[in-house]
Amino acid sequence: MPIVPGLSPTLSILSARFPGRVIIGVKEVAEVMHERGDKAAQEAVRAGLRRGDIVPGAKHMRGKWLVPLAAFANWVDSLAVASPPQEPLPDRPASRRVVSTRSTAPVYPARRAAQQARSAAFFSALLWELTLLQALPLATSAAAALTPLHRVSPRRRRPA
Repeated sequence: MPIVPGLSPTLSILSARFPGRVIIGVKEVAEVMHERGDKAAQEAVRAGLRRGDIVPGAKHMRGKWLVPLAAFANWVDSLAVASPPQEPLPDRPASRRVVSTRSTAPVYPARRAAQQARSAAFFSALLWELTLLQALPLATSAAAALTPLHRVSPRRRRPA
């Protein structure tokens, strides 16, 4: 790829990659930034364009993002100038992935109180029935002592 005099190296590389194009779309930006153009990369580019993090000169028209090639090249060049070179990370052994056992869903205090009340009512009823079962003579069937609320009826099959 020859570098065109008067153009930034990034713009000449992009011009060689997309010959004859002045504006590129989300797929092309994703291919350049993520080295792949799959849907996940395209969604990441769209989110960055929406937030204004990627290419300030991009326009959204008729449901599509239009990114000027020169603005994209300038943005890439500004990233190279703005970020200092990073030192390589020291080699370290692979760490195990820790998975949280807590739920990620937010728990609201009113909902938690209702859940605790239902749990307390269920377990107190369960303990009461267990004490009743222990008090019954061995000859009595345990199934007869259960209240109808706790009996499980067979599932009805729907007619075909």
